[in-house]
Amino acid sequence: MMENLSIFKDKMIVTWNLNGWLPIRKDITFGQKLKKASQEIAFSDQKPIIIMLQEMIGGRDRKYIDLLERYFKDYKIILPAGFDYHRHSRSIFSVTLIRKDLLGSYKLFQLDEQIPNRICSLVAEIDGIQTYIINAHVVQIQSLRNQAGWYIQERKRLHARQWRLLHEFLHENRESNVILGGDLQEGRDGENISMIRKDGYIMDDWGFPTVKNAFFKEEPIDHLAFSVSAKEIYGATDLEIMFSVCDYNSELGAYSDHFPLYNLPMN
Repeated sequence: MMENLSIFKDKMIVTWNLNGWLPIRKDITFGQKLKKASQEIAFSDQKPIIIMLQEMIGGRDRKYIDLLERYFKDYKIILPAGFDYHRHSRSIFSVTLIRKDLLGSYKLFQLDEQIPNRICSLVAEIDGIQTYIINAHVVQIQSLRNQAGWYIQERKRLHARQWRLLHEFLHENRESNVILGGDLQEGRDGENISMIRKDGYIMDDWGFPTVKNAFFKEEPIDHLAFSVSAKEIYGATDLEIMFSVCDYNSELGAYSDHFPLYNLPMN
């Protein structure tokens, strides 16, 4: 996909929505999808330092979590705080992977206790640098046709609450090293995406789509955002601004209606 990736050593970050229950390919298992993800995302010679996955499924007796640990053996698998994946083995959740050779101590915390599976939030020492990592899967409210009124109202309430909590955290910690990634359910001109930028965060500024489905057509709804100090650490030099670009031609498009998103330069 890119040439001379060595210059981005210990800076590469990726986010991808696995679409755990979306039947893009009915002839493969979720385990096969995880294996393909490990082959595509964790480059053999240039492994990302942070991988944020959304719509992960735990499976009965941690079946898929164990597979994730097997396929990403060089990573620490960090599950969201407060989510009982044993009891909810078929529920989707966000999971964050950090390279073991760079990870020091870390601490999980909850941003939204009402839907703890949706946001995996932690503060970690990465190569000695304290960094907040927020891996979010925002509640979707675009596809509510034929749903009961109470269900629609509850989804909208959870959606609004989730964004309020995200904005509060991002604003309060904007002077710290903060990385936000995930499926944010809005294009680059969305109201909430614009608010993140107004708070001083540096986000992707391009028009390539990260998703193909009937709700969003072809839009960039998966994002990576960096506080100013985090961008200085995990980005490029002032002369070479880093952009988030999707691996649009990746084979993973056959496994999900989302494409993986990397913080690589557009060139």
